[in-house]
Amino acid sequence: MILTDKNTFINRYIRKKISDYKQKKAYLVLSDSPIERVELHRRLHPILMFLLRTKSKLLGLTYEFVNEKRVNAKSDKALIYAISHIGKFDYEMLIEACDIFAYPFAGDWELMYATVDDYFLRANGVLWVDTSDKEDRQNSFKFMLKALKQGVPMLIYPEAIWNLTENLPMMKIFPGAVQAAKECKVPIIPIAIEQRGKHFLLNVGDELEFADTEEGMAVQILRDTLASLKWEIWEFLPREKRSDI
Repeated sequence: MILTDKNTFINRYIRKKISDYKQKKAYLVLSDSPIERVELHRRLHPILMFLLRTKSKLLGLTYEFVNEKRVNAKSDKALIYAISHIGKFDYEMLIEACDIFAYPFAGDWELMYATVDDYFLRANGVLWVDTSDKEDRQNSFKFMLKALKQGVPMLIYPEAIWNLTENLPMMKIFPGAVQAAKECKVPIIPIAIEQRGKHFLLNVGDELEFADTEEGMAVQILRDTLASLKWEIWEFLPREKRSDI
């Protein structure tokens, strides 16, 4: 957890609230209690989508799909959306374009606490994780398993950080999405996203099933699939200069 000024009252307050959240999460994953407010989050989803589309229009943000493949947003089954990660607005444009209801796996809460984005995510449902805390990472993974078993779709960025490279479609990915998919026997939907200025391009892949696939092989398949989807976006784009990317 990184805060800019550890001596301020506000930052001490934020650290306390995040610590309380982590403790509640640790208790929840060890209990038989269900995750609360899931139905409320589902009911709020259409309202949040309206607000998000309004924001995109005001900011001039646009998107397009590079092929005819789409996400079945009306499906009620538990699944994992595995997304390439390119920057600040990729989550917002993704759920707007695909009309996805899912709990995102999100880090750096201390940088967003009490912002509009923070309250939006809380209204949607979110799994905050302290990436610097090993115990909280483990508890967050257990929370994801609990959510999937409760029928809640999850959204995760396997790269874990923004991929700002100019010529690497996917960086190394972490195995959490594959491990959760195998344990809960749910599919993964890979989606690549790319940004050019205020315009976003999306490429949705076919569902991946890994129940009978060895973990290392499954991780490689997921990375290769996301890399191929990203490469297809690059091929869809007109010829570009590196300096313009």
